[in-house]
Amino acid sequence: MLANENRLTSLRRVALFFLLIGIGMSLNLWMNQRLFPLIPIHPDFPVLPSPVDVILLVLFAVSILGNIVIYNRKLLIISLGLLLLLLVQDQMRWQPWVYTYSLILLPFAFLKEEKKTSQTGLWKLRCAQVVLIGIYLWSGINKLNPGFTEVTYPLMLSKLFGLAEGSNLHGAKWLGYLIPITEIAVGVGLYFVRTRKIMIWGAIFTHLIIIAYLFSMGEHGNPIVIPWNLAMIVFVLLAFFQNNNDIQFREKIDPKKNRKSKVESIKYATPWVFILLLVLTWLMPLLRFADKWDNYPSFNLYSDNIQYLYIGVRGEALAEVESNLGDYFAETNLMQEGNTLDVFSWSLGELNVPVYPEERVYKSIARHFCSQPNKSDNYMFITYQLPFSADNYEVHRCESW
Repeated sequence: MLANENRLTSLRRVALFFLLIGIGMSLNLWMNQRLFPLIPIHPDFPVLPSPVDVILLVLFAVSILGNIVIYNRKLLIISLGLLLLLLVQDQMRWQPWVYTYSLILLPFAFLKEEKKTSQTGLWKLRCAQVVLIGIYLWSGINKLNPGFTEVTYPLMLSKLFGLAEGSNLHGAKWLGYLIPITEIAVGVGLYFVRTRKIMIWGAIFTHLIIIAYLFSMGEHGNPIVIPWNLAMIVFVLLAFFQNNNDIQFREKIDPKKNRKSKVESIKYATPWVFILLLVLTWLMPLLRFADKWDNYPSFNLYSDNIQYLYIGVRGEALAEVESNLGDYFAETNLMQEGNTLDVFSWSLGELNVPVYPEERVYKSIARHFCSQPNKSDNYMFITYQLPFSADNYEVHRCESW
């Protein structure tokens, strides 16, 4: 059986390593000089000029490498601070894999190692377990919608098995719900010791299917999340494999060591980091259904119940957009005497990540185009859900958005 100390060392190093891999695969995302507009946390937030942004990124990468080699809590806090500075400059960087790795690393940065009798190591492991359970649970719940069975499920059948639209499996839409049900079962099953072993294999199988599907999609399949899925397999094994300890939500304090009170009474304590992660991964995703929490931190992934953005371009603006972004025009043209820019394809092509799917981000992108002098009448912004049809999109103009 793997010792907790070895589990924790590996968890930290795997999270740091794959975070570095993800950043390396999406370098343009972390640069401030690019065609895709920066979307800071607030329009008035100062954005670092070049080459300061490059220096910051290099410092962050060096700190990550240092944390892989040695475990220094203060250095890790510095690394997360640098990452936060990078994130507030551009919401496009708030990718789900960045969020996952950050959550895994938080306990290593903010839980202090105390006496040998301390339960700090166990709490770090529990934190990782809570995060993983929340990811599987909400990822499955968010896929329980018609969009998943109408769009993602048929596409998976076509890409993985080459099944045509008229096949029996395409017609049996209910089979598409087996995927989210499996994810929910994995999330619940990992919590209980008795079901943990079989659900580990369920999690591994789920990620292998996703990886195969992403490979089948080629450059259009968001390849940057392939390392993330590999990391998730390792996380599950490190946090749950041959680990028969129940997930405790509080720790009993020995009254003899409690100097604040002379009365020997049983007291309990829970680290604030554990409570924070519990709230972020188990409770906050509920707010997505009231549009009070974002899709990605709610683990709403590959569920196809999010909005996408097209930009119709015509007139004087068309030539400029076509020369820079012509490769990202959509097959369906929605603009008379113009063309339609697919923002999802643009983001994936230039930044190697999908666009952050929130309305405020789309409005910021719209402002980027509408701010060009005497050209605001040349743009039309279309928000839609898949599959694209006449009854599930809205049209916006510069003056109204």
